Amino acid sequence: MKLHASSARFSVLLIAAFLIGAGAGLLLAGCGRAQAPAADADAAKTLYTCGMHPQVVQPGPGNCPICGMKLTAIRKQPGAANAAAAPSGERKIKYYKSTMAPG
Repeated sequence: MKLHASSARFSVLLIAAFLIGAGAGLLLAGCGRAQAPAADADAAKTLYTCGMHPQVVQPGPGNCPICGMKLTAIRKQPGAANAAAAPSGERKIKYYKSTMAPG
């Protein structure tokens, strides 16, 4: 009877180890596939703007229709209404200095 209980425990441990390994394999395999479409989505969001005329924003490369300069690539900020918005890591102003009273 001891042999039967021992083999049952071994079978349960073997099945548990297999399920844990299979779950880890699925999680790791799923991570690689999820990143590829995200890179394509970032490429689709690339916008181009003129350095002298930030109001000119186009979805593809080319020249500025106002001055003819070559457009530079920018990335649209998520949740920003304006394509030329400041980055989210922008520093905040802590102190203001009056021009009328320099002290």
